Amino acid sequence: NFSTFLLDRTSGMLFLGARDAILAVDTKKLNEKNPLKVGGDCRNYIRLLEFLGDGRIYVCGTYAFDPQCAFLVSFPGQNEIFKQEFLNGLLYTAATSNFLGTLFDISRRHSAGNPTGDDDKIYFFFNEVAKEYDFYTKVKVPRVARVCKSDVGGMKTLQRRWTTFLKAQLVCEDKPSGQRYNVLTDVFTMQHIPGDPSSTHFYGLFTSQWEQVDLSAVCVFSLSDISKVLDGPFKELKKSCDNWINHEPIPSPRPGQCLNSALKAEGFESSLKLPDKVLTFVRDHPLMENSVTAASLLVRKGISYTKLAVNLKDGSEERRAAVLYLGTDRGELHQVAVVGQNVTLLQETPLFTSQEPVNNILLHKVERTCTYTYYKHSRASFHFSAILQLFSVFPGPRSGGLRSVSTGLCVEHKGGSLQANNRRVSTTGISQ
Repeated sequence: NFSTFLLDRTSGMLFLGARDAILAVDTKKLNEKNPLKVGGDCRNYIRLLEFLGDGRIYVCGTYAFDPQCAFLVSFPGQNEIFKQEFLNGLLYTAATSNFLGTLFDISRRHSAGNPTGDDDKIYFFFNEVAKEYDFYTKVKVPRVARVCKSDVGGMKTLQRRWTTFLKAQLVCEDKPSGQRYNVLTDVFTMQHIPGDPSSTHFYGLFTSQWEQVDLSAVCVFSLSDISKVLDGPFKELKKSCDNWINHEPIPSPRPGQCLNSALKAEGFESSLKLPDKVLTFVRDHPLMENSVTAASLLVRKGISYTKLAVNLKDGSEERRAAVLYLGTDRGELHQVAVVGQNVTLLQETPLFTSQEPVNNILLHKVERTCTYTYYKHSRASFHFSAILQLFSVFPGPRSGGLRSVSTGLCVEHKGGSLQANNRRVSTTGISQ
């Protein structure tokens, strides 16, 4: 029951969080798996794997609805995790907070002495039943929410609660038909300019609760568009008639705003210094008036996509090609190229012998040698450093669970010009 991937891109070692165990897999030898047993009397589903600065791995598991965390201090060759400690830093989690899974919670575990950030933000994506619509049926809506790293709660109001929690609706719409896709199933985060956080884009995979047939759509939301909506007007429910209307004047400092240098200079060094009227307002007005809208990049009927990963090819903003890797509920991997308004299905690859859903996709850039025939009687090899190795997983035991597919663009130098030839590269391990 794999649930979490963590890849050491230097060594190529892939760690898989499973039930009662962590598997260490060498991506060059996928048939060889080294299980690391997670001891305990209760079922423990590993949900979090993160590298720490000193090379250790921080591990968190469900442990029968009593989450426990530990440092992974043993590696292949040893088979137990002994040390149970809290992380000396910050850990943000989004999870259910009751046995039935009906209450949801965004929390942070921290130790004393951590420096407060200056306008650093954390974003969460989720679905919920909308309360702002007066419908007989329960309408699901996709949301994006934001909290601030420096938020420590209020002094009296919102004690040990988020004072910066704001949320907005995501709208993924097919412009020609006007159809909206209201259920978010997966999100992939990417910086369009590496190293520039302001260029962050979120690729969302959507479906619709109203359709009787399988339907999938992909929309892209920019961080700047999300920030504009979260910095815009608030939505308010007028209790007397249960209608949502625009709010009364906003108190100062603006509710939900992260503490930046300017606010700290005014004496608001921490959220504990915020006035009660600000905290009361943000408690009663977490939803924004405007929505974050995006037109669909891709719409496929008759197919249910489960997971999404994206790779960008170099080029100008207008001509940059996005290659989408989409896992299906039938154990297939679809590779789709999007350039402007043009969408091309490049490849459909069956991954598993049984039709099991793809639950994880992880892109790994590796170096390979591409060999193929380009003249009738000769062969040539070209070194290419941007071939993607994709690891995907499904929950069933029938096929071993883990597959690797390598694919790439072999580049040929010929007559002073570069010619690209799209070729399927030989696969590794137990892949097809």
